[in-house]
Amino acid sequence: FREPPCLNLWLMCAMASVGAPSLCALTLFNDDYDVGFLCGAVNACYCARHGYQLHVLVLTQAEMQALCAGRHFAWAKVALLRWLLSEDEAEADAAVGPEAASVLRSRIDAGARAAIRGADWVVWLDADLMVVNHLRRLEDFPGFREKDLVLGEDMADLDWLNTGLVACRSSSAWCRSLWSRVWEEGAGDFHQGEFWDQSALCGCLAAWGEFQPTVIGGKKTEAPAAKAPWFSWQGGPKFKSTEHMQVLNSGAFQTNNPKFAHFAFHAAGMKDKARCCRFVVESGALQGLRLPPSGPEAAAAFAAAL
Repeated sequence: FREPPCLNLWLMCAMASVGAPSLCALTLFNDDYDVGFLCGAVNACYCARHGYQLHVLVLTQAEMQALCAGRHFAWAKVALLRWLLSEDEAEADAAVGPEAASVLRSRIDAGARAAIRGADWVVWLDADLMVVNHLRRLEDFPGFREKDLVLGEDMADLDWLNTGLVACRSSSAWCRSLWSRVWEEGAGDFHQGEFWDQSALCGCLAAWGEFQPTVIGGKKTEAPAAKAPWFSWQGGPKFKSTEHMQVLNSGAFQTNNPKFAHFAFHAAGMKDKARCCRFVVESGALQGLRLPPSGPEAAAAFAAAL
């Protein structure tokens, strides 16, 4: 899985469905991040099972720095999504800068970019997140029919949202401009400070009137106290909707507690992420795991990744 031939093999498996794909998944990490390779292998099997496209971008440290332009590496998702979803390619290149544009074009050519944009949904997966329930299709979650953005609540009361697993409707003008606006308008405190892009997104959505979070980046806001708890794990509703967003409860969508991960395990906040992810795999927690039917080479590649 670490070498381009194996990586391409997995991508071909994931893209083997007949007809235009309706969903494209993306993940990105630097080349010394072992957790990314393990989660990427598991997520490749999930995407292959359901016929989703999967694009895994593995960058060097220098390429990550160029992409994030001095910000924390968590901002890589924002840089990638603003470049992919921007209407005009020349404007997208100019927005991210020549170095970042060169990095992205070296991994995603014009044909791949068109295929990604042609999907109904573009889904971001954090590199430390793995789908554990391979029987559940993403598009069956609430919000995929009528909303522009589908994501989960945070697993702690530090932000109202978690950006480890985010689905963007590619035809939505609101979504196409969202990530550029977050990059440009997100508070500078979160360029390096916790919780980076996630807190910046929450701050922007609050400023635009999408919702009124009482906490952003672990700090209380001036928003009035909510009449009911926001978080499901504090007694709040399991599903929350705003004009553009569908917010799902953490256990149903993604959580860092493997005991309650009904769809995806996200190793956010774990001291030893590699150990946690290996435990999830080795304990048999992956439901419906199916290796793509591509012969012994594919099975060997997956075994080596694990």
